[in-house]
Amino acid sequence: MVDGGGGLYGLAPDGKSVWKYEGKPLDWTKIGGSAGTLLATGRHQHYSGPYLYATDPVTGDIKRWDHKPFSWTTIGTGGKQIAANAKGDVY
Repeated sequence: MVDGGGGLYGLAPDGKSVWKYEGKPLDWTKIGGSAGTLLATGRHQHYSGPYLYATDPVTGDIKRWDHKPFSWTTIGTGGKQIAANAKGDVY
């Protein structure tokens, strides 16, 4: 589970899907496929929600969620660990 900018996100136990909590018990929306690591931080400048990042479990590519289910943009390659500041800058 990661929390950022007021949003709560989770990775399925098998690592094969990313989920967004919708604010009510048992109300989750599937927003992505497999991921190795999740990171959420700050409030996104164009969306009501955080910057959310995931690493590809096979390639290590770093992806940023585009605030639509199954819409992710690759922003880097080969990441094993990632960190970000409140503005969404990734390291």
